[in-house]
Amino acid sequence: MAQIEELIFLGSGTSEGVPRVSCLTESPVTCKTCQDAVLADSKNRRRNCSLLLRAFNRQLPGSETHNIVIDVGKFFYESALVWFPKYHLRNIDAVLLTHDHADHVNGLDDLRDFTLHMRDNCCPLPVYCDDQTFRRVKASFPYLVDPSKGTGSGVTAKLVFCHIDPDKEFQIHGITFTPLPVWHGPQNSALGFRFGPVSYIPDVSAIPDSTLEKMKGSQYLIIDSLFPGKEVKHISHFCESQALDFAKQIQPKFLYLTDFTHLWFHDVDEERLRQEYQESFDIYMAYDGLRVQLETSI
Repeated sequence: MAQIEELIFLGSGTSEGVPRVSCLTESPVTCKTCQDAVLADSKNRRRNCSLLLRAFNRQLPGSETHNIVIDVGKFFYESALVWFPKYHLRNIDAVLLTHDHADHVNGLDDLRDFTLHMRDNCCPLPVYCDDQTFRRVKASFPYLVDPSKGTGSGVTAKLVFCHIDPDKEFQIHGITFTPLPVWHGPQNSALGFRFGPVSYIPDVSAIPDSTLEKMKGSQYLIIDSLFPGKEVKHISHFCESQALDFAKQIQPKFLYLTDFTHLWFHDVDEERLRQEYQESFDIYMAYDGLRVQLETSI
């Protein structure tokens, strides 16, 4: 049985990312987050939410490591250019999609490099998604679903789409994934995923009780927190207070907030959260490139 050893945040930002062009072209520039985001190694540089899971089978010495990516949005290839060489990553063994918005699926075309030019990469590369997401992908990228609709050059990504039933668990390379259906606005649904001790929901505005039950016992909670401020709310996302209130229900050991706009300034707000919320769990703000080694004893 494979075990997840590590998580790598390939992206921690909302759809437009950080920095924003509108902020950097102001005269004078007043947005401190966007100013900082252009600096080398800034924790405020935020690409679309994406998470990489690294797993291997401890019972089989010498077994290969499996890399599974959740969501490949508009900034995915930029993320891969930065973090794959830095962390000596190469292959992708599977992709999971949480929902059909551009900041989660528009990087699918960029998977061609992984399936065409890397002999050690899984090919065709399995992409797991629900029916709603598949319909949107088929409409937006028909040549990825049916290669006969391409140019005939044979340079499109080699993908195979696998159906997710939101009510059923499934396995990838020995790892069990439990879909976590949530609301992402009053008329849009999305998925999160529970895998091992981790529950991951990057976009959410409401969580049904049935999903809450599936998340109980999670030691790592990674969840949407679009805007800072205890009184701030958004129609299609959790913000600070909703994320913290939900974490109190789950009582994880570690809470990681993600999906940030430029209104969050990483170091300042992470320290503020820890001072204002004296909780039993540790509070972290995720950032692009963050590596989390999972505790095997919990």
